[in-house]
Amino acid sequence: KEYLTQHLEAQGFAVMPSSANFLLVQVGNGAVMRQKLIRRGLVVRDCASFGLPDCIRIGIRSLPDCQRLVRAMAEIS
Repeated sequence: KEYLTQHLEAQGFAVMPSSANFLLVQVGNGAVMRQKLIRRGLVVRDCASFGLPDCIRIGIRSLPDCQRLVRAMAEIS
């Protein structure tokens, strides 16, 4: 979780504090980011149904998976 928070914040994304096994990340347009990540084989949840259309929810996975996600988000944004 610390790896994702540190690297996504370094890319300019706002990461909400979390004690759960997922992170809420403000990305601008959650639905668009989700679709772009899906095209890269990465699945996240957009949070429009929670009233947060500018956010995605990222489940905490293994370090290699997190590194792959960080690289993809850097390329997309």
